[in-house]
Amino acid sequence: MLHRVTRAARLVTVRKVGTTAKASRGFKTVTAAQAMEAHAKGEGQFVDVRGPDQDLFVQGFVSVPHYNVKEQMSKFSREAPIYLIDTAGFYSARVAAELESQGFSRVNVISGGLLMWQFHGGAPRFRDPQKQARADWLLAQQQQPPNEQVAREAAVEFGFDPNTAIPELLTLNSAGEVVEAKH
Repeated sequence: MLHRVTRAARLVTVRKVGTTAKASRGFKTVTAAQAMEAHAKGEGQFVDVRGPDQDLFVQGFVSVPHYNVKEQMSKFSREAPIYLIDTAGFYSARVAAELESQGFSRVNVISGGLLMWQFHGGAPRFRDPQKQARADWLLAQQQQPPNEQVAREAAVEFGFDPNTAIPELLTLNSAGEVVEAKH
């Protein structure tokens, strides 16, 4: 028997070709803000379904790649809600449909995935401690006036008088290194 399968982040249906019968979607789509509230309260199981090669992770989420979910299902409680996250929501919806087919009834897909998690103030972390240290440093630079010592060192490096160099004339790359100095 032929079946047409349609899978998207917001809708998962199975239709028999030539009929209008379709399976209902049992999982819920929740906003990142709703998931963050549950995460802060420790209510539920939080699962990151992206692959292990991803640089960023969210503290408190268990990493179970979408392609290993069938093998890892025994780790999940059927009673507690499960919140799934990936980069944008596509793999989470596929995993949610799989969990639903295996009898899990409290599955939640975080709409917009990690992108919306960050948008709502969630702070993913780098797995590599050096990258995280650099990210922390860059974030601190954005939250306070430019670090005067860094500005002085960069001024000397680019041939400016460190007593008169203006930090706004320096352009930093994502690693916090000076890439351009305007004269």
